[in-house]
Amino acid sequence: MKSSVLKILNNKKLLLIADQGLFSGMSFLMTIVIARLFSPELFGQYAAIMIAIYFVMNLTNSLVIQPLQVIIAKTSNKSNYLLFNLVQLCVIISLIVVISFIAAEFIFSSFSFYNYYKQVLALLAAFLLHDYFRKISLANSEVIKALVLDIAYVFSTATILAFTFYADISFSYFILLLALAYVPAIALGLFTTKLINVRVSDWTQYMREHLNHGKWLLMSATIQWWSSNLFVVMSGLYLGVEALGAFRLVQSLFGVINVFLQTFENYVLPNASRIYEVSAEQASSYLYNLNVKSILAFGTVLIGIFSFAELLLKISVGQDYVPYAFVVRGMVILYFIIIAAYPIRLGIRLLLLNKIYLIGYVFTLIFSLISFKFLLQQFELTGAIAGLIVSQLILAGFWYSRLIKNNFRIWKSFM
Repeated sequence: MKSSVLKILNNKKLLLIADQGLFSGMSFLMTIVIARLFSPELFGQYAAIMIAIYFVMNLTNSLVIQPLQVIIAKTSNKSNYLLFNLVQLCVIISLIVVISFIAAEFIFSSFSFYNYYKQVLALLAAFLLHDYFRKISLANSEVIKALVLDIAYVFSTATILAFTFYADISFSYFILLLALAYVPAIALGLFTTKLINVRVSDWTQYMREHLNHGKWLLMSATIQWWSSNLFVVMSGLYLGVEALGAFRLVQSLFGVINVFLQTFENYVLPNASRIYEVSAEQASSYLYNLNVKSILAFGTVLIGIFSFAELLLKISVGQDYVPYAFVVRGMVILYFIIIAAYPIRLGIRLLLLNKIYLIGYVFTLIFSLISFKFLLQQFELTGAIAGLIVSQLILAGFWYSRLIKNNFRIWKSFM
């Protein structure tokens, strides 16, 4: 028994999967619970808040986390470097808070969350700090620590959700409670991270390296984020927060598939890379065979979701969202295209065509900017889904044309 436990604790891949499953599972469950606890309009406001938070996290990851993941391995004084990054993140959070307070009366007064924007800022700060400690643990290969942090967060959040079920609390108070749910994990992260051997004189060099790496990462991340989320964001502005909430809710229901796809990519890419070193033809055949298997596996699930969309919504989030079953069916079509074209994404990464990878997202962003107003005004949420589907087809088509140019054909037997 003891040896089995030790074996599990020493298996970093298994712990990493467990941590990702725990974190993603809690996010999924929380979305479902909040949709049931509050009205569709309030859930739409929650969806808008989380979109804004994820956008800011996207920026801080580009400036702080992603450079850290590369630089930390060659840094001798890791403690000093981690403190620098924590201070850097706190400065960014402070700037956002200050700007928000200044702009509150001029900008936020027209938004539905104006009366509780301070609670939203607290949630933003807590979310970013937890994300920092979680990701530096993973960057340092401290998977057990990351798992412990997420267990603390999950326990706190589950307690708050259970409390909310039985207590009659306002939405603004609930947002504050969500922020407080991160406190135990943040405290654990701060306590277990050795922030000693401070040498502020080294911080100038750290800053230069972060700016050097971060400026390109920031541009790339911003383009990718907007190309993937423009239709979602604009659906809130053009169709209202209730439509936005329904859209985000359906996306959350597909979050489990996203986790499997990410795990699939993390497993397949290293194997494909090793095969590619031996033979490009064998690597393309490997991706093709996996593509057939993944379409069969995921396709069965997607057909089930498509067939029972109304029942799925009724069971998971209640009768209020059943009219949005068409969004579920649209997302099934989108995800079938994503899964069918996934070997193309893997091929681009395998050949290290990073410039092509970014240019593909530039094309989809241009299409989104040109088409979103017409599609949303004429077809509402159906138009948003259609826009996402066309964007995915543009991305896959452009990427595959570049793979062919580099003599890497995944479906060559059909060409």
